[in-house]
Amino acid sequence: MSVALVALPMLLSSCAGASPQSASATPSRSEAAVGTDQPIPADLRDVVARSAEIGCELYVLDQVAAIGTDVLLANVPHPDAKKVVGYLPLREGHESGPSGAFQVVFFTSEQPTRVAYRIHLLPKQQPRFEALEPPEVAPDLLAGLVRARQAAIAAVATPAQPLNPIVIPAEAYGESGTLVYLLAGTTKPHWAVLGKHYRALVADGGSQVSYLKELTKSVIEMPTQVDGSPAEALVITHLVTDYPLETHVFTSLLVGLPIFVATSRGNWRVNGDKIAFLGAK
Repeated sequence: MSVALVALPMLLSSCAGASPQSASATPSRSEAAVGTDQPIPADLRDVVARSAEIGCELYVLDQVAAIGTDVLLANVPHPDAKKVVGYLPLREGHESGPSGAFQVVFFTSEQPTRVAYRIHLLPKQQPRFEALEPPEVAPDLLAGLVRARQAAIAAVATPAQPLNPIVIPAEAYGESGTLVYLLAGTTKPHWAVLGKHYRALVADGGSQVSYLKELTKSVIEMPTQVDGSPAEALVITHLVTDYPLETHVFTSLLVGLPIFVATSRGNWRVNGDKIAFLGAK
């Protein structure tokens, strides 16, 4: 059976057991200060579940991208000399769905889009480096994802932070097309970046951005250590939605800390891919 890049639909991964801290009969000081778990309001259950699923997928693909970049640099110390201008982490799959394997494709500045390197990541195997000499013209599906990625980046006029792009099918958000997440990063050790992240919607195969959504009102970065001691949790006031977003889940998984999120509807705890409602303000 041939293997192809999974596009639409794509099943989101499960981060079961990936919470930074497992539940305990004795709450931490930060948990006790904020409150105990309450039922999630009925009108927010679906969007909260969506935040958990997409946040987990962003974390998985971000980790895939990081591994792929390390493998590339170990084999090609100066990829820019090969005209490499970007990358995309992607799931692989058969006709029946995802296979558990991933690719990171590195593409060049040439038109039409050409792939210069592929990093193959398979379960329980070492990553495999593949150089394409000369670079191959990308298939239509992949070329469309690259166009969407580049269009979303171009739509952010003057980013204040490094932006790491992740693409997923817009069906995950109940829409049609491609979602491009631009996840803000930092080079500072022991810092968590909670903003400014972006979500963009691009039509399938196109380069026209339907919308670009800022997921925080401003740049938000917090230390995860204070005077050399690790933080117990992070606390943020969130003004964009009434509930935690996928980027809160992504960040909690990335830094390994719970994040307490205060919204207009009340207080929340994001612990990895687990989102709990702690009650109205």
